[in-house]
Amino acid sequence: MSHRATTRETATSAARLRFEQNANTKTIAARLNRSEQTVRRLLEIGMRNGWWTLHVVPEGEAQERVPLHEELADQLSRRTQLYNAQVVKATGVEAAYTDAYLSPRDEERRAAYLAGDSLHEKLGIAAARYVVDSLKPEFTIGVASGRGVMHSVLALRNSLRDEVRTTKLQGLRVLSLCGGMKVSPWQKQLSTDLDADTAAYQLANLLGVGRDHVGYITGPVSDEEPERYGRNLEGQLKAAQRIDLALLGLGVLDSGHHFLRFEGPQLEPISEDLKALRQRQSGAASCEVAEIAHRLFWVGDGLMPADIGRILTEFNSKIVGASPETLKRAREVVLVAGGRQKLTALRRLCFGEADEAPIRLGATTLITDEWTARGILSLNRAPSR
Repeated sequence: MSHRATTRETATSAARLRFEQNANTKTIAARLNRSEQTVRRLLEIGMRNGWWTLHVVPEGEAQERVPLHEELADQLSRRTQLYNAQVVKATGVEAAYTDAYLSPRDEERRAAYLAGDSLHEKLGIAAARYVVDSLKPEFTIGVASGRGVMHSVLALRNSLRDEVRTTKLQGLRVLSLCGGMKVSPWQKQLSTDLDADTAAYQLANLLGVGRDHVGYITGPVSDEEPERYGRNLEGQLKAAQRIDLALLGLGVLDSGHHFLRFEGPQLEPISEDLKALRQRQSGAASCEVAEIAHRLFWVGDGLMPADIGRILTEFNSKIVGASPETLKRAREVVLVAGGRQKLTALRRLCFGEADEAPIRLGATTLITDEWTARGILSLNRAPSR
């Protein structure tokens, strides 16, 4: 790419941050790894050369924007082991910040689930904009399953522009990172399932990626040679060398996780493992096991009990998908998660207390909300760096 094309690309990214997200010069400089003086110069050059046009859009016609809390995001990146963070100011989702998702009353539980879906929809809007600004030509993008990931993919439809398609998104690869299975939102109806293969298909269509540059996995688990089912993925990874951006969610194995809600032939190889986890979680006030890209890890208090360690090891050995080593080699991870249900797991993860988590925190950008960010920081830990 020529120097002029690179300058225009960087200036356009700066303009989007400034005029679409209302980011200040300091924030833009940090996001683009440039000095504040350079950011001001890029914006001036772009305006002078007519590289973009500002349009005033009447209220109600614009894509929904979510306001960001820059101070909290800065605190998260400084006081935890995260590489970066974006914190959304979410309103109208108060039920997602309560323990009502554990309530025996259906009405209270449904309200909490619906609020959690709405919260992740708002997080997805912020994540979509972050992903668009991060993409570069020849990037390999990996996607997992879940609400945060799919809402991010669906929001990308409104974030992409024709200019971005033609100047930034050439030569992309899109990979599903964990085996597909029927995954649905808690309450809010979507036109698509939330599994990783579906997310990869949707994203590839949005980005105009040819099918020979898309990797799927199909089944989620196997009790024999799991790697055999992931050969398409491994072939794509070999061609790409490594994942440039992994778009992931965080699941917690409380009684509502899709692994524990559903039974059937898809999950037969891990049925005994799930039965043991379901019995342990029954009636528990907080979750002890979390998952990223279907890889389970301990987030409970203290050391992981030996019996749980054996269950998780057996479970993870049967998962079809990207290995923890592959996920940890990703240049950047965008993790989309928030709400009371996930707070405990996020606290452990962000402060480096989830040793078996399959991601590298120093390469992870967390997209979360103001309530969850304050909850993470309430531990009052000393700065990690």
